[in-house]
Amino acid sequence: MNCLKGGAMPFSLLIIALVPMFLFQNCGGHFQPLADMASQAQAGSDFCGDGGVNCAGAIPVGSSCQFDGQTLAEGQSVTAFLNSSGSCLSEQRICSSGILSGSYQYSSCRANAEPACLFGGKTVASGEVIVAYLKSTVPEGETCLSERRLCKQGVLSGSYEYSSCETNTYRACLFNGATIAHGQSVTAYASSSGSCQPQTRTCLNGALTGAGDYAVCVAAQTAPASCLFAGRTVNSGSSVVAYATSMVANGVPCQSQTRTCSNGVLSGSWQFASCVSEQPASCLFNGQTIPHGGSRVLYLNSAADSAGRCPTETRVCSNGVLSGTAQHASCTPKIVYGPKNNGKYFAHFLVEPQQIAEVNGYLNTLVVAADEVSLKAVADNNLSAIAVVSSAFFYKDTQTGKFGMYSDYKERWARMVPALQKYKSRVVGLYPLDEPYWHAVNTGVSLETMYNYLVAAADLVKKDFPDIALIYNEAYPMVVSDLRLPPNYDIYSFDCYDGWDLCGFPVPQRPQHVRQPYMSMFNLVKSKVNALNNADGGQRKMLILPPASIFKDGMGNMGMSEVQLRQITDNFMNLAATDPMVWGVVTFLWTSFDEGGGRWMGLKDLSQETRLKFKYFYQQFSGKEIRLKPVAVTAGSTAGGSSISSFTDGNLKSVWNSGKNAGNDTWIQVDLGKNHWVQEIYLAVAQLPNGETTHEIWAGPTESSMVKQHVFSQNTSDGQILHLANSALQARSDIRYIKIKTTKSPSWVAWQEILIHGTPAR
Repeated sequence: MNCLKGGAMPFSLLIIALVPMFLFQNCGGHFQPLADMASQAQAGSDFCGDGGVNCAGAIPVGSSCQFDGQTLAEGQSVTAFLNSSGSCLSEQRICSSGILSGSYQYSSCRANAEPACLFGGKTVASGEVIVAYLKSTVPEGETCLSERRLCKQGVLSGSYEYSSCETNTYRACLFNGATIAHGQSVTAYASSSGSCQPQTRTCLNGALTGAGDYAVCVAAQTAPASCLFAGRTVNSGSSVVAYATSMVANGVPCQSQTRTCSNGVLSGSWQFASCVSEQPASCLFNGQTIPHGGSRVLYLNSAADSAGRCPTETRVCSNGVLSGTAQHASCTPKIVYGPKNNGKYFAHFLVEPQQIAEVNGYLNTLVVAADEVSLKAVADNNLSAIAVVSSAFFYKDTQTGKFGMYSDYKERWARMVPALQKYKSRVVGLYPLDEPYWHAVNTGVSLETMYNYLVAAADLVKKDFPDIALIYNEAYPMVVSDLRLPPNYDIYSFDCYDGWDLCGFPVPQRPQHVRQPYMSMFNLVKSKVNALNNADGGQRKMLILPPASIFKDGMGNMGMSEVQLRQITDNFMNLAATDPMVWGVVTFLWTSFDEGGGRWMGLKDLSQETRLKFKYFYQQFSGKEIRLKPVAVTAGSTAGGSSISSFTDGNLKSVWNSGKNAGNDTWIQVDLGKNHWVQEIYLAVAQLPNGETTHEIWAGPTESSMVKQHVFSQNTSDGQILHLANSALQARSDIRYIKIKTTKSPSWVAWQEILIHGTPAR
């Protein structure tokens, strides 16, 4: 019904509002007393509570009422009972404007009878059965579900709540005078002419979806529609070339057709705007692309065979197929341990850069720290280096004495590598640790652990510098029969701080060590090196560390005279000259410095004679200077059992002896074969007893034109080196013959060796 708004209240409703009772009406989800509704109406307000729209629950004047299935007219009354049985209390209920006064629900009551039930506003006697439904309505096509419910003593069985059930039917729609059944669709237009964009409208239970009220539309006249091909516009009347495929096999032609646009319709069917010939396929090997026609040299095996070979195969890519079968991009070569640099290296141990001047000229190699300052100093002086790399691998706590290998030795080594790479051409050897097993026994580290340290350090160094000799040096107390050499080194040596005949001193840490001659220990180590070479085909070598070259004033049993120093050094010169296993010599002739009240005696503290001994040793071993080899040797006389060739054979242990005291025929002469510039001459004395001698040096282009160049007149001793390098000799370029005449000597005239340095005359 229409709710009252903005008008006067009808008289009949005003009378109802004055009734002294509150009647409530449900409207828009709200209840209001009728008195309030009357006052709102008089004030011109909307009493429906929904803003003046239709109020479905508004009360019409003169509406009827329903009670127990009966219809009561306006003003009609009925007798109602509180219960269906029992005392049968009743009241009169009056219908007024559709509202039934009172509250009793039953239309009848039987005294002392069984209680009845209520269902759907009707009384159901005890024992009566009714039909009830699950729903009051069901969609079209579904069946109403029902059950029978029995009233017994006021309790109704079952649970269905509805007294009736109806089937809903969907409503049809009306469009442009035509009926559209539920679920059916129709094409509609927004207007009867123009662009005529159609849309589909569907009937859903009496309502059409979408919009558009016209069933027919006449399109306006427009220009012919264009077409779309491969993402671009083709005007009506224009054509394009289309292809069946975008790519064809190599050598196969592309197939094409002409497609023409006609008012939005493109003739033909091929979809591709371009077509290319497929290029030959590339090949893939180990994640790398090999283009058609390209090739790779691959290895048949990942490691060298027993003969050290790594056979290869060239595999060629042909349209995606790689020829051949080799699968390995690299082949690990067989490691042949031994020095790759075959020179003769003569070095002093641990020379600081500022001390190089003291020893330069007596060596070709320095043992230095592996830092850029030291390596640059070596390069600046045109020398070679044996670099000590122990600081990258090992530590020793000066407070606790604890020794070990750094856990981050790989990172430390990586930081040392750049300086070594920069001066790689100068580095001939790498020295991971001095006296490793001796360190172990003095710091509580097991020999097995130290062995593993040495192997790990060598493996890492070899990865970066496979061609630089790796040097292992041990302390003499560890040189016993059970010495275990790490196999992945190239050069092996040991040191000995005493004489030639007995090496080293007894030490409590190694009771198994027995003092023995140097050569016994050398041969023991040499046998172990040869065993390694025989096992894997290696070419490992030995390094000599002459023990006699380290001494200190007042050191007691470690001190020695310069005469002893020269004599012991002769032994090492002969060993270095005659044993092909010797790769180099490292002397412990340190540079001079003061320490603890004593002085370590370096070269500058020694006599010229001793310095010449070391210089002769260096030049004889290393071949740094050009050694002139005589083509003939003659002598005034030669003792029986002595050979004149001993004078020039390079062996200090072999001696030429004249068999006579000084006189007219105590001379020896060499022929250089042609004229030379002679820079210097070394003479190794063979004499017993020591004493005053006089030796004349003659030289010239012919035997008859020789002139006296120098006279040595002094006290000499066996093994002493006499050195001649005066300006008068060096100024000449015509020297072929050199004669040594001895006019005074306390013994038979004899010589160990002559060494001549120079260059051929132009």
